[in-house]
Amino acid sequence: EHTRRFGIDLKYQDAQSLVDVMAPKFVKLQMFRIDVLLPYEFLVWADASLVFDDAAVNRAMRPLIRNNADLVVQPHPKRNSTLEEIRHILAEQSQPRFVAIASYLRNQLAFYENATNFIDTHGLYWMAYFGARRSKRSIDFFDRWWLEVRRWQYRDQVSVMYALTSVPETHRPRIATFDTDSSCCKKHRHRLAPEQALCATLVGDFKKCCRRCTSIFANKKWLRISRHGHHHHHHHNNKQQENNSIPGYDHQIRILGAGAK
Repeated sequence: EHTRRFGIDLKYQDAQSLVDVMAPKFVKLQMFRIDVLLPYEFLVWADASLVFDDAAVNRAMRPLIRNNADLVVQPHPKRNSTLEEIRHILAEQSQPRFVAIASYLRNQLAFYENATNFIDTHGLYWMAYFGARRSKRSIDFFDRWWLEVRRWQYRDQVSVMYALTSVPETHRPRIATFDTDSSCCKKHRHRLAPEQALCATLVGDFKKCCRRCTSIFANKKWLRISRHGHHHHHHHNNKQQENNSIPGYDHQIRILGAGAK
């Protein structure tokens, strides 16, 4: 029904034909349909822009299993709605490829603003890192997310909430959010800032940067936002390392990532 009503519009196809962009998007959004991954009940995705330690999968799996969830995600660290995210991209256009898809983003923004079936009050999830359980709820959601990316343009972040809320509420994936590192949270009465929670999730330490230290992410703006100081190299702390296996749980887990070796 979703495909029939909201099929791919050919006039947007030019923004989706980049093989180097859309091939990993297919893996990210259709990973449960890839034959070599069929044996795995749980999959964890990490964008190529991230740094994570040996315990990142463990931290992803804990809330997924504990809450019997289908999807574990991180709330977006800086924006709280889809419309806000699209407007931010259009205003910043920080990368040349964003300029090229600006017209498609404007069309997508206009559609979402006027869509009677989309209420943009469910927040925004940061989908560079997530874990998912193989279930009908998950697969239905990922199918809709992939279709929504194909309808408009390849920026999957701005399509995820529409895809999620397009699933009937009784059939949506059960969602859990990542735990922040318990040892650091006990020491601080104040809740971690969202960008610090990301680092606690990925590298187990909210004082370390969890993005690859390239010129894109290590500029003054990023450092000012993150408040993490000048961490350009990441070393594992043996005291913080954990085994990625979860005691008493033998199901197979696979971690995937765009650009990962």
